[in-house]
Amino acid sequence: MLLSGCGGSTAPVAAPATATPVPVNPASALSGNWLITAAAPTESFSSTSGEKLRLALTVDVVGDNVVAAGYGNRFCGATLSTGITGAILNSGISTALSGTVAQDGTFNLQSQAGLPTAATIKGKAPGTLGSPWSGTYALTFMDFSSRFLQGCNETVTDSFTATYLPLVGGVYVGTATPMPPLPSGSSTVGPMTVELTLQQGGTTTDVVSEKTISGNGVLTGSIKVQGSPCFTTGTTTGGLSNVVGNRVQAMFAMDDGSSLIIVGTVSDPTEMKIATSIIRMSSPCGNTPSVLYSLPELDKQM
Repeated sequence: MLLSGCGGSTAPVAAPATATPVPVNPASALSGNWLITAAAPTESFSSTSGEKLRLALTVDVVGDNVVAAGYGNRFCGATLSTGITGAILNSGISTALSGTVAQDGTFNLQSQAGLPTAATIKGKAPGTLGSPWSGTYALTFMDFSSRFLQGCNETVTDSFTATYLPLVGGVYVGTATPMPPLPSGSSTVGPMTVELTLQQGGTTTDVVSEKTISGNGVLTGSIKVQGSPCFTTGTTTGGLSNVVGNRVQAMFAMDDGSSLIIVGTVSDPTEMKIATSIIRMSSPCGNTPSVLYSLPELDKQM
């Protein structure tokens, strides 16, 4: 809108104040989500010419110790490798890294032994929260006679500038459509609208170990559903709901006893969209087989 008028002289308008970045200790400045490569990894990845790796990390800091887990896509010839880090291999990149940060901010993160991807990430932590930082990576892929890794014995190296991705948080909505063929006994299953309230980072209780877990990888929240014949609400399941890099996995325990799993990726720093691809509903109404839904995206509500 434009405002106009007439009258006396106008007093000079002071320039708006500029927020001053808050300096932090080098280790703490690494805490959070980071996009390591130029393009964000996705659940449905298509390669561009010459592209070999997409990688994002979630970093936790305890004192001077740094622990990072990442999610990535990689093409090796015509083979697509995707995966999440940690001790569990999904299919491809699987790396959990740890290291310390020196007083000058330099660090060297190394992967755990025995994983199918050996990784080293070196860099220098930013001086302020959310500021970019530069580094180099070296990832060595080993062939374990897996169909996902055949012919992928090589070391990939490059330099990068990491971009901060804010912690996932807010209300996201979308419409899910059941994917054919529907299993017998699920004729009442139709489209449904979902509303997720999510918050990354915090503390939860692992449903398997019953231990308290905390950190940036923790994802908590709730879901509201319209259009389901079985349930209307649910809450996240501790330890099975998480954020790794830019990959969001939310598992909800629903009010009818079934579970709903939504997996997607955050595509850019605005966090306005989570590209979800598919979701899975197990045993709807407690007595029918699992159903897959198409859920193209979740849109953040302002």
